[in-house]
Amino acid sequence: MRQYRFRRWLRNWLNNFDSDGPEKAPSLTVGRSEDPDHDRCLNFKVWFANGGKVVQTNRYDRIKDRHQTSMYVITEEQDFGREIDKIVTMDSLRG
Repeated sequence: MRQYRFRRWLRNWLNNFDSDGPEKAPSLTVGRSEDPDHDRCLNFKVWFANGGKVVQTNRYDRIKDRHQTSMYVITEEQDFGREIDKIVTMDSLRG
């Protein structure tokens, strides 16, 4: 019985959604204007590897219209937090 009510509710909701038109449709995406200042963002990717971690940073250079990518290796003997701090510092001095 619950499944039937849920299906009926979903069908009614979809029908109402379709009849509202595109101007009343809810937006699930964030436009560029609402993004934080993406020119000043530093993006990280971290891969776990044998013996440590590999860290990739990516930053967009608006003047050159290019992405600048750097890769770092953090061994198991190094303090991960301290090394990330160094990476952020080095990257901010470059950009």
